[in-house]
Amino acid sequence: NWATLTSSGYLGGRSLTTTAKKASLAWTFTGRSVAWIASRTPASGQAAIYLDDLKITSLDLRATTFNAHRSVWVANGLTNTKHTLRIVNLTTSGGKRITTDGIATLR
Repeated sequence: NWATLTSSGYLGGRSLTTTAKKASLAWTFTGRSVAWIASRTPASGQAAIYLDDLKITSLDLRATTFNAHRSVWVANGLTNTKHTLRIVNLTTSGGKRITTDGIATLR
């Protein structure tokens, strides 16, 4: 349910995007800090953030202008062990999308 977008505005020149309700992506990492890097645009919708299978929050990623590769959510002070960050698209209508570059971590 995720498509690849290419643009110099994305980290590494590409990003993943979806309009599919409940589509999710997960990253496994080891570290004490993690940041989700995503785009905020007029076409952006809402996403839920899970860390180690616990729902942490929901975010509305809408913005008035296109803003790529932004740290839209950060967690610090984690134990320096293996973690999983999962993003779930909450958008239900209107063609709103979630577009993500990925994550950044610190050990």
